[in-house]
Amino acid sequence: MNEAGGRAERLFRALLMLYPKRFRDAYGAEMADVFARRLARADGRMARIRLACRACVDLFSGAVAERFAAAPAAAAKDPMISLLARDLLIAGRTLLRQPTFSATIVFTLALAIGATTAVGALVDAAIVRPLPYPSAERLVSIVEESPRFGKAPFAIPFLRDLRESVTQYDAVVGFTSTWTVTVTGAGEARSVPSAFVSDGVLELFGARPRAGRLLTIADVDAADPVAVVSTPFWERAFGAGAALDGQIVRIDDRPVTIVGIIEALPMPITSSVAASNHDSAEIWLPLSLNPLAGLRTIPVANIVGRLKPEGRIGPARLEVATLPARWSEIYPSVDAAARYSALPLSELVSESSRRPLLALLGAVVLLLLIACANIANLMLVRSATRGSELAVRAALGATRGRLVLQMFADSLVLATMGTAFGVFLAWLALGIVPSLALGELPPSSSIQMDLRVVAIAAGTGLLVAMAVAVVPVLQASRAVIYARIRDGARTVRGGRVRASLAFAEVALALVLLISAGLLARSFWTLSSVDPGFRANNLLASGVAMPGTRYPTADTRRAFVGRALDTLEALPGVTRAAAVNRLPLGGGNVIVGVEIEGQPQPEGPVTMDRRVVTPGYFDTLGIPLVAGRPFGIEDRADAVDRVAAVNEAVARRFWPEGNAIGGRLRLMLRGGAGPWLRITGVFGNVRHHGLDQPAQPEVYVPYAQAAVESMVFLTQVSGDPVALVEPVRQTLQGIDPELPVEQELPRDLVTASMAEPRLRALLFNGFAFAALLLAALGVYGVVSHGVTERTREIGVRVALGATRGSILGLVMRGGLRTVLVGVGGGLVAAVLAARAMRGLLFGVPPFDPMTFAVVTGVLLFVAAAAILVPARRAMRLDPIQALRTDQ
Repeated sequence: MNEAGGRAERLFRALLMLYPKRFRDAYGAEMADVFARRLARADGRMARIRLACRACVDLFSGAVAERFAAAPAAAAKDPMISLLARDLLIAGRTLLRQPTFSATIVFTLALAIGATTAVGALVDAAIVRPLPYPSAERLVSIVEESPRFGKAPFAIPFLRDLRESVTQYDAVVGFTSTWTVTVTGAGEARSVPSAFVSDGVLELFGARPRAGRLLTIADVDAADPVAVVSTPFWERAFGAGAALDGQIVRIDDRPVTIVGIIEALPMPITSSVAASNHDSAEIWLPLSLNPLAGLRTIPVANIVGRLKPEGRIGPARLEVATLPARWSEIYPSVDAAARYSALPLSELVSESSRRPLLALLGAVVLLLLIACANIANLMLVRSATRGSELAVRAALGATRGRLVLQMFADSLVLATMGTAFGVFLAWLALGIVPSLALGELPPSSSIQMDLRVVAIAAGTGLLVAMAVAVVPVLQASRAVIYARIRDGARTVRGGRVRASLAFAEVALALVLLISAGLLARSFWTLSSVDPGFRANNLLASGVAMPGTRYPTADTRRAFVGRALDTLEALPGVTRAAAVNRLPLGGGNVIVGVEIEGQPQPEGPVTMDRRVVTPGYFDTLGIPLVAGRPFGIEDRADAVDRVAAVNEAVARRFWPEGNAIGGRLRLMLRGGAGPWLRITGVFGNVRHHGLDQPAQPEVYVPYAQAAVESMVFLTQVSGDPVALVEPVRQTLQGIDPELPVEQELPRDLVTASMAEPRLRALLFNGFAFAALLLAALGVYGVVSHGVTERTREIGVRVALGATRGSILGLVMRGGLRTVLVGVGGGLVAAVLAARAMRGLLFGVPPFDPMTFAVVTGVLLFVAAAAILVPARRAMRLDPIQALRTDQ
């Protein structure tokens, strides 16, 4: 059964909880089995959705009938149950006679509770629920807090130093984020997401070998490299039935023996400076095999420790905070002013998704409150129309408690139906969450509709039922009822209460509208940001050249040169170039830099290092600001080594504008490189994201720095998709053992805006619903007020009032409520905008234009809603109005 089918079956089993226990014990398993068989026979997604809808309706109606059937037996023990059951039956019959009213409330509640439940499930999975690792509450991440890179990892050699320096842990491990390797010797060559891990990592995260063993400390310095692989990789490479028997694959052209198979293991860290692990690793290799294992200048190792049972996060944080001062005396690469910190692992993995998810949760809670206020208004109007019924029941001896119970039963039936439908809508929404860019959800989070989520929805529905019932209950005073009997009137007045509810709706809607407006402006600003390069008509094809197959710089230069010549000869290709890291591609090479004649007392200087071929800047449309681009004169045997920098570097280190001719050198794996003379300054490129400022970058020609991994960029005259296969075949025709990873740079630009776009769309959708509900609430209050004042309006007209004065009377009364709500909403919106500061780009939290435009739109819509009953009031026939008994 596919994933959607599994979710439907879990939802069915969760809804079975609506039945009494004795019924579930007798028939629950059989009902679930029948549903599963029907679901398996359903043909297509829509057929499964229709089946799930029918099943939800049948479950709900059957559960209600079964609960009521048990009421007589329970009544012998508790008469209150019998009374409630009778009231629920009466409420159900009454609501069925008012299908439009009931459907409106149920649909409104379903949308609000469904949105709240879906977002609540996301928050539960990403923030609240413990990580799925043993002793997760004791897992701590050790990071360096950098102003430039945020919470950054460590260079691999520091793992040993940390193990020797900290005392609060019973285990300290390190691992890289996802690291793409080339696998051959098991079918066709392919790129596979992998992770380099220290001993103890797999055990710390709860991995259990399905076959073989895990990595041990003996594998760190073993002469023959070994690896552990995931079950999906094993089945793809060797077949599901193959037994583990020392199989050997070539990873980056190095023979590696597979010693263990485990199930898929989501790693907890979402990103690092050099790479990210959005894709779960399928191969785990010893950390010592990483090509950067001996360097203390490139931070790629995520460090996680498990506190001792008696350990506490406070002492652990203080302990690591003292390390930079101690290590700076030993290692030149360590800045004594660096900030090392220890924080709970759960806090780190949810950091990127915490703020957007909590903001989204706040939005749906506001929408739910607006829906509750709207429904309470509708229920109040309904209870007012039932004044005669309530009066008769009171006259026949019904106590206020009985009347209250009946009204609560009405609310409970509606809330239960709305909650059931809302749970179904939430289940549908959660089914598409993995395909949405709603923040970087932790890779260890599992989003599902389980009993926890259903319980949250049920609790929300019960609270809604109680909250909605409060307002009509407060109006159900026997004194009011008797007054109505005495006066002979037909309705119970509650104008002030309804006006207060409308005021709350307007205030809450304005908060949501302003929040949505700020996010919309933020996205608009982001979408107009120049990434610094031209992404259209480009195809990117990544190739990694293993050191065993291409051991020298000459062999790598030969491959790259031949590849570029061949690609440029393809029909439709206008230009070709190559770079070691693609803009917005998620990977960066950070190197230390020494600038001639400019000591940096604030600490080591680091820059993004880009290795490019001639023509790279023209291919991507990166503008030349000063100097010249790289050319054929910048050969490997050239006496003068060269480099280019971006504007961020030139402005920071050469503010006088004399960067051309300046010199710098890079701190590479083997130490300080040669001095490089700057020959060009190019425009800034936002490599780290459109919402991130351009970082200092240094470019070096590939002829003088032949690295192992390059991305070939082909500029085409038409649609680059048409050249995906020809380019792949061309590159693999040169070397069939090299897999080619292809993507479109324009998709990277789009992906960098996907999360802000989705966030703005969701907020604006909620805001539109809130605006509609608020308008309906204002319309209902004014319309009912006109109905109650029909006789008064008739008297005014009979005494000579003009239509314009009647229109003004109604409009002023309605706008008074709206303006009070706007005033309260603006105060709350200021607080909400301040809390959303971290989600905005290029827009101040208190943007006057957004506040003014959104407030104007709300006032316009509210005025339009008031105008409808106001026009009805001014057209009233005074004779007919005076005949009414209002």
